[in-house]
Amino acid sequence: MIDLRKLSDDLLEQETQTAAADERAAITRILNYLRELDRRRIPALRGFSSLDEYCVKVLKYSKGSAYRRVSAMRMLRELPSLRIEN
Repeated sequence: MIDLRKLSDDLLEQETQTAAADERAAITRILNYLRELDRRRIPALRGFSSLDEYCVKVLKYSKGSAYRRVSAMRMLRELPSLRIEN
């Protein structure tokens, strides 16, 4: 792990911007995966009552995190204009 205290101000700002872009890409990726899992009905085929339950038990998200991700995925499915591709 990098000691952030030793980074210059400019490098700290640059690294923070890169980390934020990486985070957005990771979130977009997981939402796309969740959409495809849902489309294929994989959670139901694996015996889960919902995609939320699958996210909690298989992906190890908290209930709140699972709910937020599934809600975001559904919103993107219903409003394709909001979609951001990797």
